[in-house]
Amino acid sequence: MSLKAPITLLLILACVILSAQKTVVDSLENSLRKTRHDTSKARTLLVLSRYLYGKDGRRALDRSKEALLISLAEKNNDLIHDSYIQVGSSFSSISQSDSAIRYFERALEIAQKQNNLYRLGRCYNNLGNEYYTLGNLKKTLDCYLNAAKMSEKADHKVGLCNIYNNIGLVNVDLHNYKAAFDYYTKAREIAETLKDVQLITMVLTNTAEMYVLTNRPDTALVLLARGLRFAEEQGDLIAMANLNNGMGRMYRSLKKFDEAEKHFERSIKYSLEAGDELTSALTYNSLSIVYRAKKQFDRALEMINKAMVIAEKYRALEAQLVIYGNKAEVMFEKGDYKQAYECERKYVELNDSLMNSNGLEQLNELQAKYDSEKRENEIKLLNKENELNETELNKQKQRLWFLVIVVGLVTLIALFVYRNYKEKQKANHLLESKNSEIKQQKELVEKQKEIVEEKQKEIVDSINYAKRIQHTLLANDQLLKKHLPEYFILFDPKDIVSGDFYWAAEAERSSLQGQHDYKQSAIDHKLFYLAVCDSTGHGVPGAFMSLLNIGFLSEAINEKGIHEPHKVFDYARTRLSDSISREGQRDGFDGILLEIIKKENGITLNYASANNLPVLISNGRMRDLKKDKMPVGRSENESPFSLYSVDVEKGDTLYLYTDGYADQFGGSKGKKFKYRQLNDLLLEINREPMAEQKRILKQKFTEWKGPLEQVDDVCIIGIRF
Repeated sequence: MSLKAPITLLLILACVILSAQKTVVDSLENSLRKTRHDTSKARTLLVLSRYLYGKDGRRALDRSKEALLISLAEKNNDLIHDSYIQVGSSFSSISQSDSAIRYFERALEIAQKQNNLYRLGRCYNNLGNEYYTLGNLKKTLDCYLNAAKMSEKADHKVGLCNIYNNIGLVNVDLHNYKAAFDYYTKAREIAETLKDVQLITMVLTNTAEMYVLTNRPDTALVLLARGLRFAEEQGDLIAMANLNNGMGRMYRSLKKFDEAEKHFERSIKYSLEAGDELTSALTYNSLSIVYRAKKQFDRALEMINKAMVIAEKYRALEAQLVIYGNKAEVMFEKGDYKQAYECERKYVELNDSLMNSNGLEQLNELQAKYDSEKRENEIKLLNKENELNETELNKQKQRLWFLVIVVGLVTLIALFVYRNYKEKQKANHLLESKNSEIKQQKELVEKQKEIVEEKQKEIVDSINYAKRIQHTLLANDQLLKKHLPEYFILFDPKDIVSGDFYWAAEAERSSLQGQHDYKQSAIDHKLFYLAVCDSTGHGVPGAFMSLLNIGFLSEAINEKGIHEPHKVFDYARTRLSDSISREGQRDGFDGILLEIIKKENGITLNYASANNLPVLISNGRMRDLKKDKMPVGRSENESPFSLYSVDVEKGDTLYLYTDGYADQFGGSKGKKFKYRQLNDLLLEINREPMAEQKRILKQKFTEWKGPLEQVDDVCIIGIRF
């Protein structure tokens, strides 16, 4: 058979698979339109959500929520439980573990009332998976052990195998390899009894990874070979691809590159036959590392290019990130430094776009591992010392202490007698002078304490008065309510006064000159401006800067008649440079200035953005808006600010915020909250009432911060149009 024939067969197979997937979705959607009974419709929605799981997470979530609403209306507890599970799973698939946990806990409550052991085991296992994702190993292990207990009572073999495997994974993370081996063994025995090739592959692969961590790659290879024989007997292509990939990585770590190459090629063959192109892409990349080690750079680049074609086809950004990193190293070793630099540049750009903080996370993990190993070594050393003839050592200590006590007592008695004789001669003369001196010192200390307390009170009173002054310059509720029918403000300074500020102003439309034509259709005779900004610093210095910045914004709009947001920022930057930046300081602010224009056919938002980005959610989706990457103040880039414009519809929600919320350290690992998690939270709660949104944001911030200190001022404004 020619090479062209199998390639044609693979292409036909891929088309059949894609066509089949589309057919299933279309069939389920048609069934939904024809189904009239609410319970049947809810079950169809759950089936559709499960099918979309892993393919279209947002769509899967919407379908599962529809099923939940119907189930709650029908008051069908079994259906409500299944809906809670599916909503939680959908949140998990889009990396929103906090929301997933909430729904899994609701499913758990129903299972507890029903005393349904199968469902209890499933709920506890799902909760354990989410806590594992969040890095809370204590809660993870607790949930998995509860899941195992329930599944054992229910005699649910498949669930028990998965749970034992999960407990093994947690123990590997805790470096408790003996316990991990015991649980992996239990899981493997169940999988082999069931003759389930997927379960056997999973357990053997994880056990092999554990042996690699304990420097026993040869044992890992024996396990993988055993699993491969079983997979080949069953004809399971996916398992054969995964096990060959694992063996390839093992041989590569042992520098047996010919064997590694053979297994990687087999893995690619089986994954393509199974229609799993993404797995083949990562294996192509692994194979290129083998060719790189053998100095066969052209072959390595050939494999990298094949991997990249597949990764780009499926828009697998994380896979592209790995491939670019590998290609940069190949080009560097080949001596093509220009191409190496280009690949490294793409790697960095892609890494930034994914908001990847793995570098910081790896440093934290390495530090934690170092501290843990250091404590373990210290404990082992102490245990060895304690084991050295402990009985004899105790006897020597007793004899030594007895001798020390006897000598000490004799010495103390002698000293006491001699000193008592001498002191009696001096006591009467010194007593009066000593009492007088103590009295004077006490009075001095009390006086100094009073002075310090008085000064501290004066300082705090002054700062509190400054707070009142600052709050009078912030946007007042009367003005905001006049122009914003629904909004909330979460304003939480780190100290008494704040470097963050929110400010609003009105301008008469009749006083505008030289403005754009779109303002001629405005139905309000006043234009409304809203700013949310973060001044340099916080506390008292930040408050001084905020007052100065508010003054410059007000001066631009109210005195100079500048009404276009980007030109207002240009003016404020000029005033800052002239006033406080003459000696090279770069004080100023990041922020957003928004101009809200009400027109007959809707609302237009014009804005200028200095580093901070407005977030607009429309129809349940977050719209991409633009910003200028420079502050209002001295910087390397002092180009004029741009004017951006966006039309909004009824029901859209806009959020303006500073960096204080996203930069707060906390959680189980003491890491930053980050912008991605903040935006996901806003997307989740945007349909709630505004007061409820503020409460959720405040509660989440408090829980995340925990006992840690607040690092910066926090300011978030939400507006629903």
